[in-house]
Amino acid sequence: MKALVIYDSAHGNTERIAKSIGSGITADVKVLHVRDADLAELKSAGLLVFGSPTNGGRPTPAIQDFLQKLPEPAIKGATWLLSIPGSRRGWSGSSATRPDESPTA
Repeated sequence: MKALVIYDSAHGNTERIAKSIGSGITADVKVLHVRDADLAELKSAGLLVFGSPTNGGRPTPAIQDFLQKLPEPAIKGATWLLSIPGSRRGWSGSSATRPDESPTA
């Protein structure tokens, strides 16, 4: 199984968490900044993880723009990991069935 961890990071914290998650995945994994992510790579991914800092409870515009380009089946069941500013817990996990929906906790 191939895994993709696609993230955006404002100050490097989400990047460090994304890389840490990538290193803990035992499958063939790529950890990519959203600007380097290629839609074609998603076809072979069995696990898709998105990481983003939040602003107003939403992912960054770069992540939102990327998700808007995805066909719905590509993200169905994707794992969302959102970096919550000021949170001592780090990331929260949630998922959405469509890229235009807000993730649910």
